[in-house]
Amino acid sequence: MACECSQTYLFPYKLTVDRFRWVACQLEILSRVYTVPQIRKALSELPKTIEETYERILTNIIPSSRTMAHKVLQLVAYSEMNNINQIAEAVIVDIEACKFSREDRLIDPIHLLDICLCLISIEDDGTMILAHYTVAEYLESPRILSGPAAMFHMDNTSARHLETKTFITYLINLPFQEFTSAEVFFSLSRDIQNDYIDRREGEFPLITWAVLDWSTDMSRRTFRPDASIKELTLRLLRPSSSNFQLLRALSLMWNRGSGARYFYFKFYERSQFSMELSYLCWFDLIDAAEELLQQKWDPLRLEHRLEPCNNFLDHYNAHEDAEGTPLQIAAMLRRLEFVNLFIEYGAHVNARHGPWTVLTLALRNKKDRTNRYFGGPSFLSIVDALLHSGADANPTAVCKTPLQLAVEGSHDIDVIKSLLDAGADVNAVGDPQAVAYDMRTRSQAASTRRDSECIESYCSTPLRLAEDKLNDLRVTQFSKEREESILHFSTVHRILQERGAISEAFATNTDGIAS
Repeated sequence: MACECSQTYLFPYKLTVDRFRWVACQLEILSRVYTVPQIRKALSELPKTIEETYERILTNIIPSSRTMAHKVLQLVAYSEMNNINQIAEAVIVDIEACKFSREDRLIDPIHLLDICLCLISIEDDGTMILAHYTVAEYLESPRILSGPAAMFHMDNTSARHLETKTFITYLINLPFQEFTSAEVFFSLSRDIQNDYIDRREGEFPLITWAVLDWSTDMSRRTFRPDASIKELTLRLLRPSSSNFQLLRALSLMWNRGSGARYFYFKFYERSQFSMELSYLCWFDLIDAAEELLQQKWDPLRLEHRLEPCNNFLDHYNAHEDAEGTPLQIAAMLRRLEFVNLFIEYGAHVNARHGPWTVLTLALRNKKDRTNRYFGGPSFLSIVDALLHSGADANPTAVCKTPLQLAVEGSHDIDVIKSLLDAGADVNAVGDPQAVAYDMRTRSQAASTRRDSECIESYCSTPLRLAEDKLNDLRVTQFSKEREESILHFSTVHRILQERGAISEAFATNTDGIAS
């Protein structure tokens, strides 16, 4: 009975609400005529339905303001960015000409209400909303496409494209010379940093959204970017351009204190292609990366190495310690699509960066057994992709072997089994000269790498590493994570013993080189 009552009264209620909305819109139309003959004519021509009323309102928007009105309606309907000042800034960005100028700004953002007539409203806190749910229903419906207001049709994908293009165009056109460098910014006190951010947000209302969210929808695969978005993305991430330098600086500033992981490469003229691919990988923009490879494919350029600016990022204690070729960086970031893409385009699967190979760099990042920090493809999928493409499970002249890293980094049992099945030596340890080189370079660079830097981690066999982990765990306080880790390393210990592993830590000389 309750269900029947709700059905009985729901439909009349909707009709009543729509009727009130229709009356409000009619009054809006009548408020814009000023003589008795005009009023009489308007009364005789009033639309009979709410959708006819919306059509009349939209076609009455002056032609020069229709594109802006369409942008407003899309952003208000679909974007999380809903402040009137931000919307007013976004709608003057010319995404067709890739242009933004402060001279094009509205005299007052409140004029957006006049441009869109009674289709939008603004709340006390400056939030813009559609005036009624029927506005969205009409603008999204296929019925609008057959009438004179067809240009105002909207959908989620088109709105996401609009927002992404707007953000990228905005970033490309920000005045580089008016912003301080990241080095200067981080030399300031936190209060002064906050004042600087607040001032910039006042001068450029869209800047926070653009810096933090320009790539979000693409990386989430919310839509497939069209050719213009890929072109804008490649233009923004061109390493030699001033807007790319500004984006890197702004990303650091606006992410300050958030715990966001970031990397910051040294710039070398010959490595621009690798740098561009690596940043596309960082932002997880696979379509743009494929577009770049199609435009500028050259297997030799895929072997150019990148080095992180560790010294500058000392204040960023959780930054991403990526380095090497684009394939090595993709493997470290666990971007499986990029790993497969770079291999397809000829990247060397056994490329080296100092005493590290693609496979060992992939395993250098530790597995967080609580899964707090890592998402996306598993380490196993990356390791298997590399092994199946010819990665060496027993590389020579490395500071740590793949199996050492897999054990030390708490990687899943399946990763260890995959390495063993590929022929990984259960008793191999780091090469003495490679160990010395790695310890020296990470010390000079003030590296914040997350793998262990103690000499024993380089020179202990995988079985000895597993035993050390178990001994450390057994003296720690009881917890669920502790018990899970003990079970994990006990299993690793058993598997290695079954494969003939020995437990040994090789002696070291005074220079920290294995003897």
